[in-house]
Amino acid sequence: MTPEEIIRLEAYLRKRFQLGAIEVRQHPSKGEFGEVYLGDERLGELFKDEEEGELSYDFSMKIETDADKLQTFMRDRFQMNTIEVRQRPNKDDSAELYIGDEFVGVLFEDGDVYSYAFNMSILDYDLEES
Repeated sequence: MTPEEIIRLEAYLRKRFQLGAIEVRQHPSKGEFGEVYLGDERLGELFKDEEEGELSYDFSMKIETDADKLQTFMRDRFQMNTIEVRQRPNKDDSAELYIGDEFVGVLFEDGDVYSYAFNMSILDYDLEES
């Protein structure tokens, strides 16, 4: 990722989660990866994806908590009471994350009921709005 991409992604994530303490850093050894921090805590990573001429980024974050505590965990992590975790229709192994009425990403079971992965896609044009 270029320094410009990192700046744009950081601005986007700060705006999306209304949290000025989010920081995006270049991964020390993998150029196509970035790391997302909240203060000194590493939240997850960003992966740059260029496919068929379209550019996007994938933010992923591992979560260790019970299924019934996912919403509380995400609200506490991002300090946002407007975060909602909603069950997906016809799916038992995942849920959707919303901020208010806006879809943000998907929470997938990651091996067992106490481990989840949050995945959020960021399209290149989303960064233009930041």
